[in-house]
Amino acid sequence: MTTRTHKNLTGGIGLESGIHRQPAFEFQTRLLGVDSTPCLICGGEHVSRNSFAAFVSEGERQKVIDLFAAQGVHVVEHRGSDIQVLVGACNGHLFRLKWLQYASRDGLIDASKISYALAQEGPAPGGSHCTVMG
Repeated sequence: MTTRTHKNLTGGIGLESGIHRQPAFEFQTRLLGVDSTPCLICGGEHVSRNSFAAFVSEGERQKVIDLFAAQGVHVVEHRGSDIQVLVGACNGHLFRLKWLQYASRDGLIDASKISYALAQEGPAPGGSHCTVMG
């Protein structure tokens, strides 16, 4: 588990102060693309959806998957890799997938970042690196 000092999304104090102590895991996202995955929000079948793969620390993939599951988010193991997870979205929830990628831009993921991304209603800042299906 990574315990690097980092600010939470509201600009709060990092780990050194003892205020932000949620488990944070390495989560290096790739650019958005298309892969066979369920939607992170509504689940469903594994069909071609907008998605991104994220690299996680060796041996922590299941912890990252469990972290997402605790927030009600559907993620899957990336085929043939023990250091990647795959997160996808239907067109109706694509903006939340982009928010999730934006929230984890520092290379870390924790429960507060997942909650933050899921609570957003508009487009994520910083433009899109995505192949939009449809």
